[in-house]
Order: sequence, then C-alpha cells, then structure tokens
Amino acid sequence: MAFATRGNNNFYINGISVDEHNPDKKEKFKNNNRSWHSLLKTLRAKQRKIYCYGLFSLMKDEIPRCMEVHNYCRIRCDKLIPTVENILNFSCQKDCVRTANVLESKNGMIFTAKEGAWIPKKGDKCDFKPPGDKNYRMGVVKEIQNKGNKLMVKVQYIIDGTNTAKAEIKFPSNSLKKCGEALTARLDCMLK
Repeated sequence: MAFATRGNNNFYINGISVDEHNPDKKEKFKNNNRSWHSLLKTLRAKQRKIYCYGLFSLMKDEIPRCMEVHNYCRIRCDKLIPTVENILNFSCQKDCVRTANVLESKNGMIFTAKEGAWIPKKGDKCDFKPPGDKNYRMGVVKEIQNKGNKLMVKVQYIIDGTNTAKAEIKFPSNSLKKCGEALTARLDCMLK
C-alpha cells in the first residue's frame, strides 16, 4: 500500500482500514466486501438480463448495452469496489470478463476474444471497412459462423445513400469494429 503527494505540505492520512482480499475463495467473513466470488456466479446472459432490467427498468434502450459483458462487469465491479481503488477494481473486471467469456464459450461459442473486447452478434450495428476501401462504413452484422478460433462474419454495409453491399470477413479484424468505435460521430448505435 502506498500514498503519494506532489509536494503538498501538511499532508496527513488517517482512518485507514484494510479488508480481507479474497477474490477466488468463498467469503469467510460476513463483512468481506472485497471478494467478487458471488459476482462470478451471475455472469450468464439470463442473470445479466435480470440485473440490467432491474437497474434500467425506466430506460429500456440501455438494457442491451448493460448486458454486454464488459459493461456489465464494469457496472458490477464499480459498485463492489470503489473506482479509486483501481488495482482491485481492474482485477475484479478482468476476472469478471474472463469468466463470462468462458461461460459464453460453453454455450456453443468456441471463439474467445481478448478480455473486454466486443464480440459481434447477429443484428449488431457495426463500423466496417470493406476490402480495398480506405474508409469505414455503417454496417449491420447479418450472419455469424464459428470456424475454430475465428468467426466468419457477414456484414451488410452502406455504399452511398441507401445503396448497400455485403461482404464476409474473418473476425477478429481491424476492418470490423463495434458501432461508433471507428465512426465516432454515429448517433444511431443504440437505436433499433
């Protein structure tokens, strides 16, 4: 544990308490609020949906975003561990995302992404750069097939105005990004 100050005079610290850090084992103490063991039991899609419906019951558009693994883990870990304790908070999110990805793979998806990464799903809006094109275009994921540790993703994208085209790409790829990640001015990402 360390504290730092940038040359401030009269720098005093008091009232520090340290809880048991126990991320992997069952809670041994009733007041142990530094363990996310119970969080790791609630990562399946159905459990995330129940939590997110409770959290955003008045903002239905936010529910799908809340259910995305990296967002769900951030929300839950931020509540469990104050963000200022960023080392523990980061470990909580990292474990949460890793565990959720493993659970997803057990549900039939072999592909495993980097922790916290976006995994495309059918119907997702996306930013797509067609082969040989310099610019990203607005697109929609139309179909996904599992090919070992890669996904084959079919994307329908806008060429100009209302004209569209389709392309298939291996994912992960820098040519396919989450909606709004490459085209940062997009405002339609959460709209159905």
